[in-house]
Amino acid sequence: LLVHDRPPASVRSPLIAARERETLERTLSNTSPGGARRYDLPSCYVGSDERYEVFWRPAPAPVIHHTKGTRFLLQHSEMMLVPRDREHVVAMSFDEAGTPAEAYVNINLRPRPTSDGWQWEDLELDVKLVYDPRHGWVPSILDLDEFEQATLSNDLRRTAIAEVERILEDVREGAFPFDSRVLPWLGFAPELFR
Repeated sequence: LLVHDRPPASVRSPLIAARERETLERTLSNTSPGGARRYDLPSCYVGSDERYEVFWRPAPAPVIHHTKGTRFLLQHSEMMLVPRDREHVVAMSFDEAGTPAEAYVNINLRPRPTSDGWQWEDLELDVKLVYDPRHGWVPSILDLDEFEQATLSNDLRRTAIAEVERILEDVREGAFPFDSRVLPWLGFAPELFR
């Protein structure tokens, strides 16, 4: 199998030229509802669109877990989509053919830029999406027990529930990034083009 340094021209995004000029390393950080740092995700910034900042985490993708006091490697690459105007962060993985496989949507307060990346405060609720070629994205809501036990205000609970509902609506409507418009961003992931 041949791994291309660059994706074939037929699948290259218009933003590839910027990516080829420089790779910007950034840290994406998740904090607890109280603000304590939970984990850091070293990532490569690849660009943005009207709603999202887009990052790539090539395999093996490191995770620095402050809560557990450990570091480990994910054995898959993932695209991180950090919205500027919503209360979530999306981690999306793809199979070797470049087809979406899973998306993990962390429900959180609106992400905010930091000096070296982005940070978000977790609201203890997540949505996992598994891609089925016949049915599209199949959602499941995770961590309901953690959400129920969390010391969140009623306003934060309403924010979290409303964002889960918006994510499920985005999935039903095929809104970005849960549609084919996410695929050109794979031009930043040369390991998928073998």
